[in-house]
Amino acid sequence: MNVFCKVTLASLRKNRTRTVVTVIGILLSAAMFTAVIVSVSSLILYLRESAIYTDGNWHGGFLDVPTGKMEQLEKETAVDSVAWAQNVGYAKLDTKSEVKPYLFLMGMDPLFRQRMPVHLTEGRMPENSGEILLPEHLGTRGKVNYALGDALTLELGDRVRDGELLNQSVEYDPERETLTLRETGEFTVVGFYETPSFENANSPGFTALTLWDNSRPAGSAAYFLMKDPADTFDFLRIRERDYGVGLRNGNLLRFEGVSQFDSFYVVLHGMAAILFLLILFGSFFLIYNAFSISVSERTRQFGLLSSVGATRQQIRRTVFLEAGYVSLFGIPLGVLCGILGIGVTFRLIRDKFYAFYGVEEVALKVAVSPASLALAALAAFATVLLSAWIPARRAVRVSPMEAIRQSGEDPVQPRQVKISPLIYRLFGLEGMLASKHFRRNRRRYRATVLSLFASVVLFISASSYCSYLTEMVTGIYEDRDYDILYEWGDLSQEQEAPMTMAQGAALLGSTPGVTAYSYARVMSTETDLTRDIL
Repeated sequence: MNVFCKVTLASLRKNRTRTVVTVIGILLSAAMFTAVIVSVSSLILYLRESAIYTDGNWHGGFLDVPTGKMEQLEKETAVDSVAWAQNVGYAKLDTKSEVKPYLFLMGMDPLFRQRMPVHLTEGRMPENSGEILLPEHLGTRGKVNYALGDALTLELGDRVRDGELLNQSVEYDPERETLTLRETGEFTVVGFYETPSFENANSPGFTALTLWDNSRPAGSAAYFLMKDPADTFDFLRIRERDYGVGLRNGNLLRFEGVSQFDSFYVVLHGMAAILFLLILFGSFFLIYNAFSISVSERTRQFGLLSSVGATRQQIRRTVFLEAGYVSLFGIPLGVLCGILGIGVTFRLIRDKFYAFYGVEEVALKVAVSPASLALAALAAFATVLLSAWIPARRAVRVSPMEAIRQSGEDPVQPRQVKISPLIYRLFGLEGMLASKHFRRNRRRYRATVLSLFASVVLFISASSYCSYLTEMVTGIYEDRDYDILYEWGDLSQEQEAPMTMAQGAALLGSTPGVTAYSYARVMSTETDLTRDIL
């Protein structure tokens, strides 16, 4: 250990209070950097796991892959693995849903059961191709109720329109399609599961699940993971001609950093960048004040070192050496405190966060990676070095004799401490003495003024940031000021309806208990249809 290290350590030991305060400042800086980075990574992990829970762990899919092309899809170089579901067929049911008159039976392979969102609400999973799992909305929406152990005889077939087989992506059209029966199957109900996300609201069949049966020659739905998720969009666009209708798991792709629209990550990274800048700004002034005081107190020491041959570079290195020693203790403790702090925060807001996002089954947990910890530590250390750089420059500019005599610390001329008589009249003797003292010690009070300035800026910035976030979230999740929404339907059929939209609105408005009503005409940009909403 050279003389500069010994002198720096001795100074830190001698001024324990200042050293502890500096370490605490660095600790707070590292803790805040860590909290921001860990919270962002934890949020992305939570959103990804929530997407897997609700939509499944797959990047893209094809709804009706011919049997002869199944092996070809599995051998695609861009595809990592494929989960298969056999499209067994449709069975006509007496449902109360006008758009879902069928039960659509799918046969699962083992990988499908692992990756797709099949969440039991009652019973168990099928163990053979003679057992069946029914969706819960078959009873709630279709008004067709079964119980565990019921035996079902299903006449299965294909939906056909103009000689073409239809799948779940094609809506029900009673005027143009027919059901061509192929087989009759006997099944036993062994369980019920949540309404599946892989079934659209307007799909013609309630999706029931059984196990894969090689004796059935029907086509299959494929849900695959890509080796590189970024290739999903191009792969689907190119291969739809070979494998049929394609679909993508947009939520999972978005939270894995792949999206056709990058607004999500622009907003998320922008918010993190703003917080980083606020933390950097506050931390800089806090740590800078500590090093500024340290350099002022060590001016005589630097003069003595310079007088015995120490160069400016060595003096500057001494200041940075002090920054390194306090960082050695402050940054690891700060990173640890940041992890513990964000963990406690997640535990306290867990219930409210679930209510906000709506996926309680997925745990909100702290996601810590070596890369995120290294980034937080690097940001904190860069802040410390930046804070020590200005005091280090000031230390090397003082000549050895001035440093030893401390004659150049706060040079002031007599005329500079003269004050206006107005100060005495307004603030009295105390104000006059304070003004003179301030003028004699401008450099020392400069840090105080800058600290007050930083405090005001941080307070206003943080308050505005929170206000903007609150306003943004409130705008997205704004409560609608009505109790009942009634969709009138397609305006093209209004002339054939028993009454017009205005007449229907007036009739509903006169119903006992209705205090106010309004109606609006909504244009759909996707379907070019016009609906009236009451």
